[in-house]
Amino acid sequence: MSYLQDKKHLNILYIEQNMTEKTNAIVVLKEWFESNLPETIEREVAYRDFIPLKQCLGIIGVRRAGKTFFMFQLIKEIKKNVIYVNLEDRRLMPLTEKSLDTIYEAFIENFDYDKNERLFFFLDEVQNVPSWERFVRNFYDKGTIKFFYLRLFFEDSENRAFHSTNR
Repeated sequence: MSYLQDKKHLNILYIEQNMTEKTNAIVVLKEWFESNLPETIEREVAYRDFIPLKQCLGIIGVRRAGKTFFMFQLIKEIKKNVIYVNLEDRRLMPLTEKSLDTIYEAFIENFDYDKNERLFFFLDEVQNVPSWERFVRNFYDKGTIKFFYLRLFFEDSENRAFHSTNR
């Protein structure tokens, strides 16, 4: 196989892989939009104050502390222009630096939303995506999307607390 044929073959494989990732993202998003939020317990936190802020909101805590349900509580309050993605969904694997771009494109191209209003993007288990900070920062700088992200906080075998990402 010549260099050009080999390069063309690699380009086709890349396009096929990208289409599969986008198709999987569409399926995951469609399921989210068609589902009902689970019941939540009202938290004694002034969470409504966080919604209008421009800043991104990181929800950090130990396992099983209710971080995801706190996100659901925020989503119930916001009601529209919301994207929620569980980044532990196996259909989205393997997650790469481009995965969040693919998910965002799948949403923009396939779902209705109010283009005159800000989007609210909830990323559950964001630490599973390499370099996720770049994606968030890109949109944060534009001011078009408000991010809420969840990062796992856990303890190692030495019983020292640390974050699962470097930031």
